[in-house]
Amino acid sequence: MKHKYILILLSLLFSFQLYAQQQKSNYETIKKDLTFLASDSLKGRYPGTVEDSVAAAYISNELINAGFLPLVGNSPMLPFEFTLHRAVKRGATLSAG
Repeated sequence: MKHKYILILLSLLFSFQLYAQQQKSNYETIKKDLTFLASDSLKGRYPGTVEDSVAAAYISNELINAGFLPLVGNSPMLPFEFTLHRAVKRGATLSAG
């Protein structure tokens, strides 16, 4: 009976050790990703710039390495259009709700 409790205790300790190793690995991965994406070399990742494309490719590769598959085609990079600036004319208003 005593051996049974020791075996259960060792199993729990082993499980906690594996969990702690996985959490440390997750922390290191997140730290690496954030350090790269927030680095000065990406210059704020302003839309439409080379640095924006570098950040997008980095995120895309990380998702593929994690096992995510694109929903459309072979690349997770989906092109889209957006407006960076819009000229506001005199008398223009904005309302919400």
